[in-house]
Amino acid sequence: MLALTAGCSKDNDSDSIGNYSYTGSVADSIDMGTSVEWASHNLGATVEGDSGVYVSWAGASSLLSKYWGKGWRLPTETEVKELFDSCTVTWDTVLNSRSIAIAGYQFTARNGNVLFLPASGVSLTGSDSLTNLSTYGYYWLSEKHGSFLNAAYSFAFSQDNSDMYGITTTNVSVGLNVRPVRGE
Repeated sequence: MLALTAGCSKDNDSDSIGNYSYTGSVADSIDMGTSVEWASHNLGATVEGDSGVYVSWAGASSLLSKYWGKGWRLPTETEVKELFDSCTVTWDTVLNSRSIAIAGYQFTARNGNVLFLPASGVSLTGSDSLTNLSTYGYYWLSEKHGSFLNAAYSFAFSQDNSDMYGITTTNVSVGLNVRPVRGE
């Protein structure tokens, strides 16, 4: 599995969880005019353009609980739909912490606040490389699939997706990104 380290820590603590090396900071929350506040960056990232950690579905909840504390969680499908429906969404490029341009969706809320979701690709099970970097974004949702024991829901997006995003069923061991929310 891919081992990634993100740069900044709220207490300069780092930890290894499975094959992941995690150093991260709690994000600021952004009011996007929706029912929840969105994290300003991905779990394990330092700025909005960083991918953060690529983590399994169960690993996402463990990292959020351990490092971000109470209140932060994975978004629901309804909350993602609300974000897309209530904001102006454009495909854009920002610089990550290494000054490398990464593409993704920029959301502009009616209140003027801006949120960027990088198209950070995916880390497939047993793979040491990323797929679809700066082309597709894959993020975990909070719901586990009811019929398949090893599956949970995620949302995916790309510049070419005419529907802007799609809800998918993903094997829980695949490494996806996490953009936490808090509230409700």
